[in-house]
Amino acid sequence: MHTKKDMQKTLRIGLMLYAVLMTIGGTAVLGIIIGLVPSEQLKHAINLMLAMGGLFYGTAIIALIIRAKFTKKQQEVGGNDHE
Repeated sequence: MHTKKDMQKTLRIGLMLYAVLMTIGGTAVLGIIIGLVPSEQLKHAINLMLAMGGLFYGTAIIALIIRAKFTKKQQEVGGNDHE
């Protein structure tokens, strides 16, 4: 049973770590793009920036939603064991 709890804890930590790293990575990539692309050409790179932001921040949000649902489910299951 400890193996299952360890696996669940590892999954929760992994999802949180993924979300944090994707947020940092997305911010870094967008900052680099904004810094390297001349200001008059930024409006042409907006589609690229939206796609990159959607990829990085979107997957981070999905990971946090999965983590929240998983944690809530585990609390409900754990609460029923004590009754």
